[in-house]
Amino acid sequence: MTQRGRPALARARCRIPAPRCRKNALLCLVSIAQLRRRRLTSLRALGPLRGRHTNMPVSKRSDTASTRRDKPTVYYAHAMCIYRRKAERDELRTIRRRIRGARIVNPARYANHPEKLADTMSFCLKLVDGVDIVVFSRLLGKITAGVGKEVNHALKRRKPVFEIVGRKLVRRTRVVRHITRGATIVLYERWRYHQGWGR
Repeated sequence: MTQRGRPALARARCRIPAPRCRKNALLCLVSIAQLRRRRLTSLRALGPLRGRHTNMPVSKRSDTASTRRDKPTVYYAHAMCIYRRKAERDELRTIRRRIRGARIVNPARYANHPEKLADTMSFCLKLVDGVDIVVFSRLLGKITAGVGKEVNHALKRRKPVFEIVGRKLVRRTRVVRHITRGATIVLYERWRYHQGWGR
């Protein structure tokens, strides 16, 4: 039996004499599989490859990427005075309960970002552009200046907008009215007083 028509790699790895290859085809395939496994082991020993190449199969990489894409990204618009406070934690819990598997974009995490320090509103509106859903909350029944701009910007971009009402999310489709920046600062102080910080 000649091996002229077989790939060079298979010919080189087949150590079984030609007359016996047909009877021992399974052994030949096993030996090739073992050599391939040794080659993969040696490649992995060299360490992870840089760039886009990884040891993960393409199918698994695509599945992971699609899973990440399937998870909705939610921008959480809320007053700055409740950043890292219990009120914020409670509202984040509500969002996670109502939108399962959501990846939440919280502007409080970007407090020291250079672009946000340079232009807070412009930076936050860019964050809004990059999400799927916007969820906002009121402060003492009022929509603060920054939150109102973020909500209206999202509505203009035709993004779904929801308001946190108690432990529920209520859909909002119309442009919201919000207080001015000066009134927002006064409202911050009023909220802090109600929390017992000003006493």
